[in-house]
Amino acid sequence: FAHCDRITPLKSVWIKAFRPKSMFEFAFIVYLLLWWISAAWVQTGVRGICGDGKGQFNLYFSTWACCATSVWLLERWLVAYGLSSMKAFLASWPNRAPGWIAIFFLSLSVLLCVVDLFLNWDNAANDIDADPNPILALFEGIPESQWQWYLFLAAVTTPVAAGFVVVELFRENKTSQEQDSKRKWENILEGAILAIFVLAWIPTVIVVTTPGGLASGVGNTYFFTWAATAFIMETFVWWIHDWRKSIHAMLRKQEEEYRKIQEEVLAKTLAEEQATEKQSRTRVVSETSSARSHSIMAGSY
Repeated sequence: FAHCDRITPLKSVWIKAFRPKSMFEFAFIVYLLLWWISAAWVQTGVRGICGDGKGQFNLYFSTWACCATSVWLLERWLVAYGLSSMKAFLASWPNRAPGWIAIFFLSLSVLLCVVDLFLNWDNAANDIDADPNPILALFEGIPESQWQWYLFLAAVTTPVAAGFVVVELFRENKTSQEQDSKRKWENILEGAILAIFVLAWIPTVIVVTTPGGLASGVGNTYFFTWAATAFIMETFVWWIHDWRKSIHAMLRKQEEEYRKIQEEVLAKTLAEEQATEKQSRTRVVSETSSARSHSIMAGSY
């Protein structure tokens, strides 16, 4: 396929279609990306041929590998065209927006996967005639409260993350790093929300991915759950690092202000001492001159 420009009669057409910065190649890559995203959703869902409990691990990982390759192809085309890469695009966002973007997409993926499991696991079990049924073994004994809690957690995390992304999207760009920083109440609110998410997601991932949990099987929910938890924790650590950095900057600023005031006080004190010393010298010189004039006048008499 890579050498069709040499062995086919459409050599000139092939070279023109896949020349550098070709829009045909861009459209073809977008088509591949949409195709494999759709294929991954259909095939790796609970009713798909390599979904939870099916045991088709080669097909499962190959499907996601093709999807990831399509994303990589799009990335390479954008760079070759002279546009920013996806990594550079995410890194250009201010503050902790890249972390919130990852949390948004991963929590949305978790929400969709859990909804798919909740609605279709019984139908997927009916599609299998094996005894014992692997789908029933995975999902039949899961309590209703676990489904409700996980749906609630994913449904809350997704719009909150989207809100932080939108705020950063409309934040005015500044040239100074100090001007780019968030206001104090924003940082406190963000840190509190991240701490709540960490405290909620860590016990959740422990419960749902162990035997008896709704994401205990090898499937989309399992991997997206761990990925979302990891990025929430990473973003919280990022916030702690920036928070400590801001405290250090504030202490340095206060120290510099104290040093500046100290230098001003010392300069003022030194100036006053010099003025006092000058006045003392002037007084001594004046008294000496007066004494001399008196002695001269006494000698003339």
